Amino acid sequence: MKSQVHFLALLMLLFATAPCFAQHKDIKAMAAELQRKEKSHYDEACKANTEAAYNRFLTTYPNGNYSADIRQRLATLNAQREQACFDSVIQLGTEQAFRTYLRQYPKGTHSTVIQHRLDDLSAWLTAKHLNTIDGYQHYLNTSRYQVYATQARAALEEIKSSERWRQIRYTSSQSDLEDFIVLYPNSSHFTAAKQRLYELQAVDYFYQGDSARAYSYFLAAGGSRNISLGHIAIYNACAGYNSFKKLNSRSPESDLYAFLNTYPNSRYHDQVSNMLACRKARCLPQGNNEFSYDVAMSYAKDNATKAFVNHCRDSVAKAYKSSQRNTRHRNHNLNGNYLQFGFEFFDFGLPSSNLTDDGIYYQLGVSLKLGNYAAPVQFEIGMKGGMYKYEIASNKTYSSYYSYSYYDESTSETAYNFPVYSRLKLNLFSFVTDDCKCYVDATGYLNNFSDICNKDYSYSFGFGFAAKHFDISLYFGNINAFGTSMRVYF
Repeated sequence: MKSQVHFLALLMLLFATAPCFAQHKDIKAMAAELQRKEKSHYDEACKANTEAAYNRFLTTYPNGNYSADIRQRLATLNAQREQACFDSVIQLGTEQAFRTYLRQYPKGTHSTVIQHRLDDLSAWLTAKHLNTIDGYQHYLNTSRYQVYATQARAALEEIKSSERWRQIRYTSSQSDLEDFIVLYPNSSHFTAAKQRLYELQAVDYFYQGDSARAYSYFLAAGGSRNISLGHIAIYNACAGYNSFKKLNSRSPESDLYAFLNTYPNSRYHDQVSNMLACRKARCLPQGNNEFSYDVAMSYAKDNATKAFVNHCRDSVAKAYKSSQRNTRHRNHNLNGNYLQFGFEFFDFGLPSSNLTDDGIYYQLGVSLKLGNYAAPVQFEIGMKGGMYKYEIASNKTYSSYYSYSYYDESTSETAYNFPVYSRLKLNLFSFVTDDCKCYVDATGYLNNFSDICNKDYSYSFGFGFAAKHFDISLYFGNINAFGTSMRVYF
């Protein structure tokens, strides 16, 4: 009975609390939604990073999860703005700027400093307007806050250093310049004092014979633009020595010319002139180089250099002759030797009417030629052997009507000839290519006919084309009326 009662009571409790459980779930969902919205507004404010955005967030969520972080960001933003305003005010340094800062940030981080500067400004402006030793000293002695003490001491040092510099500007005492450099390291004349000291040290090194170090000190003094007029000559001597040490007989001609033009009175002028002569002598052109040789000799100042120039000219002439000889040999190898052996395998034509009325001839021959096919003039001697075929007429009949004679019968005869000849060829021009020459020739013959001609001497003229190993010609003569000849040369 008891167990039944307990069970009924438990059921009644469950029915009574069921609405509460449902309400609790709704509250948790609402809380999660509020947190999501707060996070979204927080992200937006951080992205904007402005005072208005941060204030809107704090107004909406004064005690939110991100309120402390937003207040910290807002404080940082205000501090940055105040610092920027402070920097701007300090840079301006005016009374109006100081009062503007105090009006915007009466309790700001730098408000005390600005107030002290404002209180001290009048005394500092008075001292700055006077710009005297007494004015700056009075400020340092009477200022309560010493806000502009650093500027006042710097101004005092500048005035004192300027007065001292006017006294020693043209001094020759190195000790005075060294004392000035030590006493006034922040002076506007500090660099000028060091340059003057370097100049005096450079002069000392020059007289000690150390021109290289003297030149380096002159450069440290600012070079020719900052050197006093009394030391320009010494500077030029050192600069000339420095340039001279960089030169030799193989230096570019432009550098050697530049030295001679820049330092015409240098003690090294003749040495550089000799270098230029040697440089030009090494570059003498082959062939006609008399002008270049004369120019090189004009720069030679001593006998040794002149001897070197002459040696270079002789060497160039020797090399030129060797080059020409090699060129000729190379051309001979390309075009054939000067002395060539020839074989005439075809000499065919028609004999002159002085020899026979009707006939042909054919000859073979060998020859020796002086000059290859490309030589302007060539001479050839040789010997031929051949036969003449001709017709001899019989039963001569004369016609009074037609007024001429004719032969109604003829017989064929053969004659032999073994002439010795000499031939002269003159090349005219290249034909089609450079490897083919057009020429004219003249040939003289010493004949040895068997029985048809009693002329011991004959001649012919012709023209033709020649290559390295081949020759073809057409000719006309007093014995051979017309013929063509073909030869090969080895």
